[in-house]
Amino acid sequence: AGTCETEEHRAEICNLPPSFSVCPLCNAEVVQSVNHLIHHCTHLNAERNKLLSCMRSALGPASSFCSSFFDAPDSFKTKVLLGGPSDDPNVDRCVDMAFRKFLLRVEVLRRQNFAANVIASQ
Repeated sequence: AGTCETEEHRAEICNLPPSFSVCPLCNAEVVQSVNHLIHHCTHLNAERNKLLSCMRSALGPASSFCSSFFDAPDSFKTKVLLGGPSDDPNVDRCVDMAFRKFLLRVEVLRRQNFAANVIASQ
């Protein structure tokens, strides 16, 4: 579906302590993991709502996949959003496109946040 580097992954790769993996977007003192970005980061609420709205529209609110997705636990939603196949290639394509747009918006927000922090620290 795409890639989005998390602070958790960056800290792991750079062998940094866990305190370096805190989400800089929401400042909630939680690890910025894939799960956090997709489901919990308060800074991404508007983008998350756009993603879910787009998926609801694309999948059709009456479809069985749509209802099972929205009623499922976060772990299932994450699997689907990260490319877990459904039984319908059209559903897979819609989910993939919606999630790619979400990731692009997340990356823009991350860059804006980084730039703002650099300016504030000068």
